[in-house]
Amino acid sequence: MNIFHSVRFLCFSRAFTIGVGACGKWKLYSKMPFYAVARGLKPGIYEKWTDCQEQIAGYSGARYKKFSTKTEAEEFVKEHAVHNPLVDRRATEDKSAENDESKDSVGGAEKRKHDEAGDEETAKKKKITTDEKTKFSTDGDGFLVVYTDGACEMNGKHGARAGVGVYFGKDHPMNVSEPVRGRATNNMAEIQAATYAVELAEASGFKKVSVHTDSQFMINCMTQWLKGWKKKNWVKSDGEPVKNKDELIALDKACDGLAVKWVYVKGHDGHEGNEEADRLARQGAKLYKAEN
Repeated sequence: MNIFHSVRFLCFSRAFTIGVGACGKWKLYSKMPFYAVARGLKPGIYEKWTDCQEQIAGYSGARYKKFSTKTEAEEFVKEHAVHNPLVDRRATEDKSAENDESKDSVGGAEKRKHDEAGDEETAKKKKITTDEKTKFSTDGDGFLVVYTDGACEMNGKHGARAGVGVYFGKDHPMNVSEPVRGRATNNMAEIQAATYAVELAEASGFKKVSVHTDSQFMINCMTQWLKGWKKKNWVKSDGEPVKNKDELIALDKACDGLAVKWVYVKGHDGHEGNEEADRLARQGAKLYKAEN
C-alpha cells in the first residue's frame, strides 16, 4: 500500500547501536549509527541523535529512523520522502466492491501473535499510564495505546475525499492528519491509518501496540480473514479478488514481528481518542486530491 510520511524514532542510548536490518528485525551493530530524517525541518542524514532530534521535535508527521550504514539511511530518505511517502501503496477499488468484502468470512480467528482482537470495555479495565517524557500511553500489559480513524466525504461517489487520522495523545508530535493515497474510500482510509500507527509505534521502539479503531471491517480483515485470503492467493470464497489487497499486505507487513491488539471502540460515542482521531482524519480529507 502506499502509505505516508510517518515518524521513526528510537530513544535508545547505549554502548552499542540498535538498528533495523533489511528484513525488518532488530539487530545489534557495532558500526556508527546514522539517523535518517525523511520528513522533518531539514531532511537528511545525521550522525548524532541530538542533531536528529532538532529536525523532528515538534514536527507533526516527521519520519525518521536509525541505521547502521549510510547507504541504508539514504535509501530510507529516498523511499519515505514527502513526494513518495510510505503509504504510496497501490490503487484501490470503489466502495460498492469493498462492501462485499465485509460479508466474506474465511472462518477461524487468526492465531498469530499480532492479531489479538479486543473490545473497548475490556481495554478500559486495564490501567492506562502515560510516560510524561514521551507522552506515550500504555495499558496494563505494556501495549502502546493509539487511536486510528479514516474519514471519507461522499464515500463511494464521484468527488469523494478521504483522510487518515492517528492519535497518540494531545498535541503529540507523532499524531497524523493526512489525505489518503490512492482512491478515496472509507476502508482505504481506515487501513492506511492503522498502517501509519503500527509503523510509527515500531519506529519509536515499541514491540506491543494496541490499535483502537471503530472499523470492525478492518479488525475482521486482520483477525479473521487475512490468513485465509493469503492461503487462497487473495481470492474470496465467492471467487472474487480481495479488494484493498495491497493496502492489507502493507498493513500485515507492518505488523510483522510485533504484538498487535485490535480493539474495537464505538465511533462517535464520547471516547476522546476516537473523537480526536476522527477529527484528524476529517482534516486530512480536506487535503485530498485525486492524484494522491
